[in-house]
This record gives sequence, C-alpha cells and structure tokens, in this order.
Amino acid sequence: MNTYNELIGGKTLENGEKVIGVNEVINEYRQNNRDKKISFLKKLDKQLLSEKEKFIDELDNENELFDMLLTFHESAKIRIKNLYKLLDKFFRSTEEYDIGGILISKEAFNTILHRWIKRQKPTRRSALQYTERKCSGRYQ
Repeated sequence: MNTYNELIGGKTLENGEKVIGVNEVINEYRQNNRDKKISFLKKLDKQLLSEKEKFIDELDNENELFDMLLTFHESAKIRIKNLYKLLDKFFRSTEEYDIGGILISKEAFNTILHRWIKRQKPTRRSALQYTERKCSGRYQ
C-alpha cells in the first residue's frame, strides 16, 4: 500500500531528488489539455489491519485544550479582521472592480452578510445599497 501511494504521489529521495508521481503527470497533462479530463488516482487507506496514523492530536489535560482553543481564537480573530478589511475596501472602492464578473446567489450573499458582517451594520448597509443599485436582477 505504501509503495502504491508513493507511486501515485511521488516521493523525495534521500539525496533530495524528486521522483515524479503518476498524479503529478496527470496534473500536468490536465493543465496542458483543459478540454480533456483525466481523474487522479486515489491513495489507498483504511485497509483492514493496515497501520494507521493519528490525525487528531490527543490532549493530556485541560490546559492543553485551553491553549489550543486560545490559539484557534487568536487565529480566527486575525482572519476575520482581514476579511472585514477586504470587504470594506471592496465596497468603498467599487470602481476598481468589474462587478459584472462576480456572480453570487442571493442565498450565498445573505449567508455571507449575516454570518460575517452582522456586527458591521454600516458595511452591510452599504453593501446592500450598492448591490441593489448596481447589480439589481443579476443574481438569483
């Protein structure tokens, strides 16, 4: 099973040389021939009696859990702050963007607004006003 997975995924030898895998060849072919679709080969896993690696960290105590949650919270705060900045820039400088090339369903638009921006009422209001003014009837 490991040999098969190395064959399709490729591997790096001890001397640093890269052995190209079948999926890498397929990927290159797909990039050069966009009209032809060839599926990637799937890696083997979850075989009976096969060795399995842990993919979830095991926590020994509550402090480790707290530290992990705190790290996640800080990371999420930074990403959300960046999202707010991007959306604010987008809606304040709409002349820089070709809005006609952005297609988004009404449901997706509402989901994004309510999940990510509900605390930012001025931004949401300006987004809705701009959308109604410039894109009325374009999304369904």
